[in-house]
Amino acid sequence: YSRLFADRAAGDAPDGDVRALLQLDTYEPDLGMEVDEALPAEIRADIRRVGEETATMLAGGEMLDWNRTMAELAAAGPVEQPALLLTVDPRAQWVHSDPAVATLMVDAWHRNMRARYPNGTFEVAEGASHMIQFDRADLVLARTRELVEQVRATTTR
Repeated sequence: YSRLFADRAAGDAPDGDVRALLQLDTYEPDLGMEVDEALPAEIRADIRRVGEETATMLAGGEMLDWNRTMAELAAAGPVEQPALLLTVDPRAQWVHSDPAVATLMVDAWHRNMRARYPNGTFEVAEGASHMIQFDRADLVLARTRELVEQVRATTTR
């Protein structure tokens, strides 16, 4: 949801925008892998199906209007702010019995994430599960400090 908050805050903040984002193993329902032509059609269909199942689960569990959420994400577009994305190893997320297909999936993830976050930096949080903030609190705190220092250094007042 941070993408939506950042997009909405862009016009509300006293100085006009959100300066940077720190994302922890972010879920990107609109990443576009289900339409990535570099992936085989059956893999795109599987990604679409899993996305739909996840959407149903999240919409019910978090009481979301999923269609509205997706429309808002589409309107927000790529994240232009500097972003640091701490992730689990994408090779652990995008698995397939055929190693060549798994490689295509990981490559598609990287390609689509770079398009979503053109000013983003990606770092694998070694040894972490989805709960990076618990598994690697040291890394999250260090990167948060670095990001704040970077923003302060580039902000004129």
